[in-house]
Amino acid sequence: MSHYHLIIIGGDAAGMSAASQARRIDEDMSIAVFDKGEYVSFAACGMPYFIADEIQDHEKLLAIDAEEFSREKRIQIFRRHEATSVDFSRKEITVRSSGFEHHGYDRLIIATGARAFIPPIPGISHEGIFFLRNLSDAVSIKDYISGNRPKR
Repeated sequence: MSHYHLIIIGGDAAGMSAASQARRIDEDMSIAVFDKGEYVSFAACGMPYFIADEIQDHEKLLAIDAEEFSREKRIQIFRRHEATSVDFSRKEITVRSSGFEHHGYDRLIIATGARAFIPPIPGISHEGIFFLRNLSDAVSIKDYISGNRPKR
């Protein structure tokens, strides 16, 4: 089990800002960010422009290159790592990636944001129905449009 001075669950704007601020405060603290998604810190307001093909490359919406950020700020970023539980008394989180792993912490920030409300509408789970909450959703929508060429 690894141990960090600070663990942040969530790699979007709030989580990455917290990680950056923590690094400015303490150059030596060990910091890890765990995010269940593929991308961290992206320009959400640009997603409709990407889907509309006004921006061709979704990588242009990334505010932070995770590898570069890790190298420069010495903050470990774990993408596709979902925090599944927190044991506050033991100061330990359980994370699922390819299996389950445990990580200890001195301090914890939970910056997971919100999730889309899925209304109870008949047919909501049919093909061609999407929710736009993150960059992976935008990529899925654009892939569907280019592969299926819907008329409406």
